[in-house]
Amino acid sequence: MALWSYGTVRSPVLACTAMRSALALYGLALLIRLAFLVMFPDPAYPDSYYYVNVAQALHAGQGFNIDFIWVFVDVGGWLPTDPRLPIPSNAHWMPLASMVQVPFFAVLGFNGFAAGLPFALIGALAAPLTFYIARDAGAPRSVQLGAGLLIAAPAASAVFMTQPDNFSLFQPLVAGALWLAARGLRGDARSYALSGLLIGLATLSRNDGVLVGLAVGLLFAWDRWQWLRAAARPRPRPTIPFAAAVACAGLFLLVMAPWWMRQLEAIQRIAARLTRKSPASRQTKSSSPR
Repeated sequence: MALWSYGTVRSPVLACTAMRSALALYGLALLIRLAFLVMFPDPAYPDSYYYVNVAQALHAGQGFNIDFIWVFVDVGGWLPTDPRLPIPSNAHWMPLASMVQVPFFAVLGFNGFAAGLPFALIGALAAPLTFYIARDAGAPRSVQLGAGLLIAAPAASAVFMTQPDNFSLFQPLVAGALWLAARGLRGDARSYALSGLLIGLATLSRNDGVLVGLAVGLLFAWDRWQWLRAAARPRPRPTIPFAAAVACAGLFLLVMAPWWMRQLEAIQRIAARLTRKSPASRQTKSSSPR
């Protein structure tokens, strides 16, 4: 029954205690991540270097471009007939991990600490978020705090949590989207709608973020199925209003549509370079005997 107690009145004292616990978990998680960032403030492997290089190009006003080929997906699968650098970036990787670095470069300059700082700040949100998920699920307070502590200090994976990669973005975004969607299943239509915003941001972090949208859509379908099977007449209203589902999808599209338009333009540029003949190729063809 604890899973379905969303509408119950909570004590202001308990709410204040929960807020203090959440803030303490965020502070602990942030300190741990900042400690790792100070010890190693640079990208540690090719993926994180890629995100930093794209962020550097954005900071310099060069747009989503890179001056190297990381994977041949970036150029259509093979070398173009007219190979030149830079090339459009992010044909494979998603852009959010680069975008969040740009404001910090503007304030702190281009350096490793500025690149990693947004990931420490954002990633630390996963600890209090886990605490609130356990709290909403009706878990004992020891479980709530234990779950938050495990995320605040995630053992061997802690070293990745300040890397300029998508780990520290995807974790809180996915958890937050599922949490909001679950609250929608308990009567909070606004939370369900807002989950679409986090699903969009999660997809801008990783391609498979769209699978989170599938899970949230299944919640809506399950709620409608339960409504259709209800024996009571007249049927009570569905828990998740149709308007909330439309708003959820709309917020997802609002986040993703600009990036999809950019990707379409980038693919067209890549395709044009694959089919365009280079000057050397044209000269060779024109001088060949007929």
